Amino acid sequence: MIQWYQEFIAADIVHRSTILCDNGTALVLDTSFSLQVLELHQKLVAFPARSKKENLKVYAGYYYRQKSKTNNAEWILLLPGYTIYTKLNNHYFQLKINTNTHFLVFWWAYYKNDKTFTHIINSGQDFSLFKSLYTNYPELKNYSFPWLLGFFDSNNVAILQSTVNEIYPNLFSINSDLKIAYKNEQTLKRSLKRKAIELEQNKENENSNLQIKNRVIIINGRKTLSSQYKQALIVKYNEKVEQIYNKNRVISRLEKKLTQLQTKLNSIDSSTDLVQFEDKNNNDTLELK
Repeated sequence: MIQWYQEFIAADIVHRSTILCDNGTALVLDTSFSLQVLELHQKLVAFPARSKKENLKVYAGYYYRQKSKTNNAEWILLLPGYTIYTKLNNHYFQLKINTNTHFLVFWWAYYKNDKTFTHIINSGQDFSLFKSLYTNYPELKNYSFPWLLGFFDSNNVAILQSTVNEIYPNLFSINSDLKIAYKNEQTLKRSLKRKAIELEQNKENENSNLQIKNRVIIINGRKTLSSQYKQALIVKYNEKVEQIYNKNRVISRLEKKLTQLQTKLNSIDSSTDLVQFEDKNNNDTLELK
C-alpha cells in the first residue's frame, strides 16, 4: 500500500525527502524554499524552550536540546525557508519557519484530510516555536517542537549546521563526508528529474503508452519502489559512476604516458636523423678530398 508521503514525494522528488520516525510515522522535508542564514545566526543564542507567550519576539536563531543526561546537548539551527509536511492524529499539517525583519516567525497550516496539501482549512503564526499551533490544537501537545520539525534526525541537524557554517565558519565541527554526500544526492535528484521529463516527452512524441529504453520498460504512471529499494538504486548508481570515474582516470594516465613516450620516441628519431646527416656530410667531405 502506497503511503501518503510516498505519493507526495513522487510529485517532486527533487525537493522532497522523507524523515522516518521510530514509531513508523514520517515527515516530508521540502527544500524548494531557499534556506536563509541571517545575522542572528552568527551567535549561538537559543529560544527559551518554555515560553508561553506567542508574540514574544526573541533575537535568536537556535533551539538548544539536551539529548539525554548522558549525551551532549546540541544546537539545532532554525533557518527561514525550512519546511515540513506531516500527518498528525490523522490530519495533515504544514510547518514552516519564516522571517519578519530581524526575528523568526513560525507559520503553520492545517489541511484536515487533504493529503495533497492544497486547500488550507486554518493557519496561523507566532514568534514562539509554534505556540499558536499548540493553542489551536491542544491534542498536539504530545509532539515536541524538535520532533515536529524532524530534528530527531542527527543527519538532518548536521546538514543544517553545515549550511550556516558556510556563512559563519567554525561555529560547528562539520562532517565533510556527510556534506559531500548530501550535495551529491541533490545533484542526482536534479539529474533524475531532467531524465524523467525527457522520457515523458519521448513517450508523447512517439504516441505510445509503452516504451523500452536501455532494456527498461517505460510505462504511463509511476513505478512504486520502497524506500529501501530507492536507496539501493542510488548506491548502485553511485558505484557505477565511481567505477566509470576510476576507469577514466586510468585511461587519462595511460594517454599521458603514451604522449610522453611518443615525445621521447620523436626525440630519438630526430637524434638518429641528425647523426645520419652528420655521417653523410663527413663522407661527402672525404670524397671531395
